[in-house]
Amino acid sequence: MLDLERIRSDLEEFTTEIDQEYYLNGAGLKDKLESSRIYTKFAHLFNRDTIDQVYKYGKTAKGEDERRLTYLRAFLVNDFMENQVKELSDKFLTEESQATVEIDRENISFRQSAVTMGNEQNRARRSSIFDARNKVIERLNPTLVERTRVLHRTARDLGHANYAALYEDIKGIKLADLDAILRPFLQKTRNLYNSAMGKLIQDKIHVPLTEAEKHDTTYAFRAGEFDHYFKKEDTIRTLIQTLAGMGIDLKAQKNIQLDVEERPKKSPRAFVAPIRIPSDIKLVILPRGDFFGGTRRLRNTVSRSRPCTAPRDNKGRSTGRVPVSWRQVSHRGFRLPHGIPSNKPPVASQIHCDEEH
Repeated sequence: MLDLERIRSDLEEFTTEIDQEYYLNGAGLKDKLESSRIYTKFAHLFNRDTIDQVYKYGKTAKGEDERRLTYLRAFLVNDFMENQVKELSDKFLTEESQATVEIDRENISFRQSAVTMGNEQNRARRSSIFDARNKVIERLNPTLVERTRVLHRTARDLGHANYAALYEDIKGIKLADLDAILRPFLQKTRNLYNSAMGKLIQDKIHVPLTEAEKHDTTYAFRAGEFDHYFKKEDTIRTLIQTLAGMGIDLKAQKNIQLDVEERPKKSPRAFVAPIRIPSDIKLVILPRGDFFGGTRRLRNTVSRSRPCTAPRDNKGRSTGRVPVSWRQVSHRGFRLPHGIPSNKPPVASQIHCDEEH
């Protein structure tokens, strides 16, 4: 007989352990990611029998029970998929954490090099950093290519036509309908985008948009001309004051911890680590001392943490939206080495998760 309360309870414990593991890696506190150990410990949750029983039970449920079982099935299927690639996920993030690039005969961490590249004013030197990063990306890509292939194969094994169809099913999002809405928007704004972006690149990089590289847009978006308004040492104080003006006393929320310590292997991408909702929430950011890379990302990360303090049901479970965590973003944003987005299945070792995207 299906024991839903046991499944939910075990999922709470699993989420706590797995998010703690990903937090340690993303925050630069631990090189080696060991999610495989945790997935193995909770293997009883991520099998076809459990998923099929929850799906069958959900078809007879109504109202709030139906909604909750839909979310539960989506969670189980998603981590069933992740369970199939746990070793590859560990391998990729461990190697990314340990990777270094050589800049002016000095080795710095691969993750830190993204910040160094974005801060570099000299285009030739920025390009050399970009090339050095691409060499690391090319070494990491085969693991991501294999990981993607396994995920697509697993989606078909679960009875879906492809990976996209599986997530359309469990998320309730029709990608074709979304495409029909957004494609005309892209077409209507293409000229406006090219004009505005072209002017930005020309003004800041002094090259035509057609000649710009990814490192150029990274530097342009950094908006260094506003640095004197957004000093790194004032970031937290400004955040606390801003929230206070909105009626939010951040210092009074003891469950929310700001991880703003600078570490060489810390991800430059801000994220939320909802270790245990609502008592242990970590907001992780690498201080950058600029608006777009620092202040804005910290502000956005705080906004993502608000659902962690959402109302709880009578069993202590959150009824709010789940925030974006490092586990959710660490394998997303796949990119070709030179930053060109691609929605096509991988055919070669050309994919990398760009932590700056």
